[in-house]
This record gives sequence, structure tokens and C-alpha cells, in this order.
Amino acid sequence: MILFRGDNIYNKRTEPYLYRCDGLRSKAFNGNQDPRNIEIIGLSKTIINHINPIDKYGEMYYDATDFLSFSESRSKALEWCSDKNTIVLETADDYEETRYLFILNINEAEIKAIGNGLYIYSYNCNPTLKRSNSNNPIHEAVLIPQLQSRICPLCENKHQLHHIILVNTVEYLNFYPDHVGCKDAIRNSIEDKEWLILPYDYEGNFRSTRIPRADFWNVELFRGFGEERPKLNHII
Repeated sequence: MILFRGDNIYNKRTEPYLYRCDGLRSKAFNGNQDPRNIEIIGLSKTIINHINPIDKYGEMYYDATDFLSFSESRSKALEWCSDKNTIVLETADDYEETRYLFILNINEAEIKAIGNGLYIYSYNCNPTLKRSNSNNPIHEAVLIPQLQSRICPLCENKHQLHHIILVNTVEYLNFYPDHVGCKDAIRNSIEDKEWLILPYDYEGNFRSTRIPRADFWNVELFRGFGEERPKLNHII
């Protein structure tokens, strides 16, 4: 299974430029909302509100969604990456990019069905993939070797104890056709060939909002034609 996600450096909620060290972050990371939204609102309603918000509360949820949107279609993800094809994308060198195409490549034999349209994938993270989020040579030389040598307290860098939930949105929503907003959400999902990815590690009593560096995902870097990469302040 290969899924694609387009994002850009100007997205202040997901901050994709932090992927090198932090991994992939959902909007919930900076959303300032209840981390138990799914448990409180319900899975089907949060999925519908992510795909096609049905009211102002749905729009509030979308702005702090727990899910990361992916597509089966590379071209659709590049459309998201390029602000619906209004930006011309050029291949970019490291630390010069403004646009991102994240790619998940998962062995389907390792995905387990847990419900209608719901699947779980278990994996181990790989801290040796971590790099500095800035191109500061001091950070790269001093801090990153320390981060790369750390042992993950959850998976110990080798046990498949990290999890993500994968939602085939069309398959899932077709089981709830009478829910408010469902028909429009299904139509959008079909057009976008959309899957939703939910980070499913727990930190204390709450779900994590990011997918750490791991072998099953990577990224292609682009720069929008004429765009200047903003100056970013990084600790790492």
C-alpha cells in the first residue's frame, strides 16, 4: 500500500518542516483542543467533520483534527501540495524546500483489519533517521548524534509497539449513510481517494499526535516557483 500526502511550509498547524526530527504531526499537536475529541464526539462524526465539516463546530474540529489526510493518488496529493495546482512545483534541495510530498509505503500483509474500513499497522520507530530541523552545522554535528543514539522507551527501536490507524474513508462511511453530512463526505472521499491516518500511540492517558521517524515513510521535497523559504527558528 502506498499513500501520499501534500503539505507546505506555511501550514502553521502541522509544521511539516519539522519532519526531520519530529516526524509527522497532525493539527491536534497545535490545536489547543481536547485530546479526547474522538472519544467524546465519536469516530464517525470526527471523520465526517475532517472530510466535510458540517457546521461551525465541525470547522473547529477540522482546525485541530486528530487525523492526517493521505490519498491513494500521487497526483491528488501533489494538487494539495501545490494549493490546488496554483503553484508550480520544482524539485528542491535539502533545507531549501517550501512544499512536501510525504509517502507511506506499507506492506499490506502487515495491516490488520479492526472494523469496517478500519485498519491498524504496528511498527518500530527509527531514531537513526532523525536529522536537524535546521541546517545549522553545529546542531547537525553535536545534537543529532545524541538523538540518533537514543533508545525509544516504547519500542526500544526494534519492537513493533508503535501504531497508526488507517481509515479507508469511503469503505468506512458507506456503513453510516444516514449520518448527517455523510453523503457529501463520501463524495469528497471518492474524488480525493482519501485515507485518514490516526497516530495511535499513547502518552500517559492521551493519544500522541505525531508519527515518529520510521522506515515506512519518506518525503520528496519541492519548492514553489518564486517562493522564498521563510526564516525559521529552531532549537534543533
